[in-house]
Formats: sequence, C-alpha cells, structure tokens
Amino acid sequence: MNQPVRLGVWGCGGHAVNHLEHMPSPELIKVTALTDLDVGRMDKARGIIGGKDGMVTSTDPRNIFDAVDAVFIATPDHCHAEQIEMALHAGKHVLAEKPLAVDQFQLAQLEANMNYAAAHGLHFSTCHPRRFDPRNIWTRDNLDVLILRHGSPVGFTFTFDYPAPKDVWKNTRGLLMDHVNHEIDLLGFFLEPDDFTARRLKDSAHAYEVIGCREGDDVWFRFAGTRSNAVKYWSSSRETATLYFERGYVEISGGEPMVREFTVDGRQVEEHAVALTHHFTRYGEVVANFASVIRGEAMPYVSLDEMFLNTRTGVDLTHDGSTPSMF
Repeated sequence: MNQPVRLGVWGCGGHAVNHLEHMPSPELIKVTALTDLDVGRMDKARGIIGGKDGMVTSTDPRNIFDAVDAVFIATPDHCHAEQIEMALHAGKHVLAEKPLAVDQFQLAQLEANMNYAAAHGLHFSTCHPRRFDPRNIWTRDNLDVLILRHGSPVGFTFTFDYPAPKDVWKNTRGLLMDHVNHEIDLLGFFLEPDDFTARRLKDSAHAYEVIGCREGDDVWFRFAGTRSNAVKYWSSSRETATLYFERGYVEISGGEPMVREFTVDGRQVEEHAVALTHHFTRYGEVVANFASVIRGEAMPYVSLDEMFLNTRTGVDLTHDGSTPSMF
C-alpha cells in the first residue's frame, strides 16, 4: 500500500480527541470518517482534524465503512468487543482502546475476533503507549548490562496517582479493569511475557492493588494506583516503575528524563539521562505502528497473544479476584 491508510474514528470522546491531536504524518494515515452517537462530540473532533473536505460523519457506524481501510475504536469499555467484531467482519483493520473485553463472555468473543483477524489478513492492535517511552525502551535494551551489575531480576512494582476521571461511566466500575493491563504489559515488555499467578487486594473506582509472581523466573510484582480529586491535572500526577534485582534496583519516576540505578540499600550509583516524551506523543507512535503494519512497512509492536494475556488478567482479577494466567 503506497497511499495513506484511511482511518475511521468510532467514538469521539476524550481518548479519541487526544489521538486526533497527535496523529502521525497524513502521508502515513489520514482520518476520513467519524462516527459517534453525539453529534456535538463528532463536530468537535472534526474541527480538530482540520482538513474536512470529503470527511464522512454519521451516527451509524455502518455508514463509514466504505470510506475507510481501518477503524480506531474509542468508545466506552463495554462496547469494545462487539464493535471490534463488527469492524473486522466489515473487512477493516482495527485499533481498539483497552480493555478489549470486560467479562468472560467478551473474553471468548475477543479470542474469536483475534482468530478472525489472523485468518483474514486483518491487523488488530491496541494501545500500550508505555512501550514507546524512551526510558522504558532504555531499561529493556540495557537489561543484560543491568543484570551483570545487579544480578537477576527479582521483583517489579508500579505505583501511580492520577486525576479522577471526567467521564461518569468510568466511575461505575473498578480501576483495576482500566489499568492492570498496562502494568502487566510493561512487566512483560521488560522481561518477556511469562505465566504467572496474581491476586486482587483492592479494587474500587478510585484505587486498586494487585500482587503476583511469575512462574518461569519467580519475579514477584505489585501494582497499586489511585485516581483522586486531590490530583487536579495530569501534569501533577505521579507514577513510578521500579525493577528490582538481587543487588539493586532501577527506578523510572514520573516526568523525570532519566533512569536511576540504586544499590540494594538505596544508595544511588548511576543516573542515565534519557529523552522524555509526552504520553500523547507516544499515542501517536502507537498509531504510526498500526498504519505501518497495514502498509507492510513494520511488524506489530504488540502480539495478539500479549493482548489476550493482558486482557484476560483484567477480566479474571476483576471478577474472580485471582488469575493463573498462561502465556
């Protein structure tokens, strides 16, 4: 494919707007259609795009399929599974926001959708922008050096404190479903995916905590986060990823353009300057990879197996409280 990928955006709320404001080059991918039940949201999204000539807009998603090669799904979580199926069966490549399923029925539907995409040569992907954070890439690429210096990996923690969500529907279910797929994916990005067992310790609309252990390398993990009205803006939010080794640990903290190394007793021994990019910029890199795969110019940055594992983790922990997740 030499032409830009024609993209339809399904759902024009906050996530979609963030993507639209940070789209890759129009030579790579171009938004040609929008669909949303709310005409006002659709008009706002259309205004952000700029080039409106020939733009197809409709409250019925079926009316946009002839105008697109691919669909980006950014609707409320419980809608994703059915809409993914609808777009794939219309012959469209799909990039969908997470979670890709919210219960066991949808998880089975997700597996069927993945099989359908693979059988019909359609690219199906999702959004894990932390994989494009230069600090996370540096940590993964330097893992062998870190192991020589500090010993084998033994643990991983990810903690965060974000603003409370503006979307009312996000307050109707737990934070775990919204976020654990990010954290388990980042651990797999650093160390490669592995079978693991995990247990839910806490889950509400504004806080969650999960602990677990991987089976192949015995690396333990703890994920804990909050969404609070006390945190007014994303710029003041905090998140810290810490990868522990036998004789030290590595820390990636908030908006700091660096990766720090520490000895096991907390003494800092190295500080590596690493470029920092805005998380919306990393969304753009997700979309760029999606388009490049469709054009035959790149490999998928995340596999279907990884997507299923991440989704299953959220579903099992939300509904059952524990998960023996097999990769």
